[in-house]
Amino acid sequence: MSDDSIAAQAAAKAAPIPQENSTNDPARAPDYIATVGFSLPPPTYAHDMMAVFAGNEGAHGTHGEPVQDGLKWAIKTTARTIREPVIIELWEQHLSGRRPLGVIPIREDSTCLWGSIDIDIYDEDLTGIVTKIETAKLPLVPCRSKSGGLHLFLFLKQPMQADTVQATLETMAVELGCSGAEIFPKQTRLDEARGDVGNWMVMPYFGSTYGGRLREQVGVKKTGSEMTIAEFLRHAQKLRCSPGEFDLLGKRTRERRQATRPEADVSFSDGPPCLLAMAANGVEENAGRNNALFHSGVYARKKWPSDWERKLEEINQKVMRPPLLADEVLGIVRSLRKKDYGYKCNDQPMCALCDRSTCLTRQYGVGESLPAIVSWRKLNSDEPVWFVTIEGSNREIELNEITDLTNYKKFADQCAKQLDRFLPAMKQDIWAAMLQARERDLEVEEPPRDTTPEGVFQELLEDFLVNRYRGQSRNDILRGKPWEDMDAARHYFRMQDLHKYVVVNGMKHVTRNECGKWIKRLGGGRNEPNPTTIKGKSVRLWWVPSSAVEATPVLDLPPLPTERL
Repeated sequence: MSDDSIAAQAAAKAAPIPQENSTNDPARAPDYIATVGFSLPPPTYAHDMMAVFAGNEGAHGTHGEPVQDGLKWAIKTTARTIREPVIIELWEQHLSGRRPLGVIPIREDSTCLWGSIDIDIYDEDLTGIVTKIETAKLPLVPCRSKSGGLHLFLFLKQPMQADTVQATLETMAVELGCSGAEIFPKQTRLDEARGDVGNWMVMPYFGSTYGGRLREQVGVKKTGSEMTIAEFLRHAQKLRCSPGEFDLLGKRTRERRQATRPEADVSFSDGPPCLLAMAANGVEENAGRNNALFHSGVYARKKWPSDWERKLEEINQKVMRPPLLADEVLGIVRSLRKKDYGYKCNDQPMCALCDRSTCLTRQYGVGESLPAIVSWRKLNSDEPVWFVTIEGSNREIELNEITDLTNYKKFADQCAKQLDRFLPAMKQDIWAAMLQARERDLEVEEPPRDTTPEGVFQELLEDFLVNRYRGQSRNDILRGKPWEDMDAARHYFRMQDLHKYVVVNGMKHVTRNECGKWIKRLGGGRNEPNPTTIKGKSVRLWWVPSSAVEATPVLDLPPLPTERL
């Protein structure tokens, strides 16, 4: 990182949030006009946004062009986690629409200065949720997401433990009637030994909509109108919680959740999606109420093993329309007492509401006894490596072959080999559905450049060209030495000499074709179209620009020792 970048990053951390009379107000910068989707903020806002969204300093995320996925545009196939720090230039690129920025809320010490409730509900009145926030006096800043949902940001004046932040956000989500919402931070602790960095989320006020494929990510007022970036930052400052306010907030939201617990308990957010649909719409007479209540009883036994009979009657009263008679409920209870039944997925009304891939991921879904993926990540090198953590284990398994992940039998073998965990049998199609359901949670990480084959090659190329004894004239190329043509600003060499050098210095399996590919990425290439003649010999030369490599600076000689008299 350059000295300028380090200085800018330090300045950003100390930058104040703009006040009402801030010179950053868009009204005071009328010439700053949008070119890529909507009105863009002045670049000076980059420091303010970087300060309020301070997160993990060791990594960040980004994504490319959105890809259509069903009815919406998604970024999951182009999303990447990059193990490089968030610097001010990245925020400037984000706000100007050149490159989206994702920030990880959980920091290296497992604390947070902000968190978010991610509501991916697109057909609901989002202003109604904003009104609920105002009514409940919750310190959340609502912001429309790129998909048209809502991000509800919580900002803190001092770092708080990630597990406490996560728990408080979960209780607030329940209070808002959004118990199934995604919570950031996703992790409560980072394991440095495993190289954890955490999940990132795209920051608001990205200066592009990709031609209308993504929604403008801007703050939302209770009237439904949009906040300017200055208004968003002022709102964030106003609602920042002190440690004392945060403690009171956690206590208050827990008390409210406890008061509304029976209603939340029948939301089925951790069970089969068919039950969630039935709870929302009710099950009418002659529509399979007995089957539906039996199905609900299987769920109740899994979730409340010591209190399931009372919970089943509660479900009967709230979901069945009208509720089943007492003797009908008693018959179902007697059947369920006999043994542990499975879900009645193939019966009505459940089969018409089935979402098997989602059900497999739910805590009390049909995949309850199957291995659940807690987290997984991919190191996106030339030879990709996958790291997977399964439920009940605090260690990752490392998979170097894609079939060790996609083939369930091979995956189970790796769990036995690396974790001493012996998984139950599972059909391959179910395992494939589970992987597909967790696709959006796969974290793709780019390896540090100096650990990739291309990065190592570039270091050796630089050493070959400028950090060893170089040729003094073009004729020295015939002796296997590179030569720099100062007038053309190019280094010339023979491929066989460079290839021999990199092989001898550790890259034993690299091919000449790979060397040529990497040279072209540096702006170089083969000296076409005709061979060069040196001392009457026809020679095929390659070249790279002088600007592509950097010579090691000449160090001052140490002072000579002073003779003692």
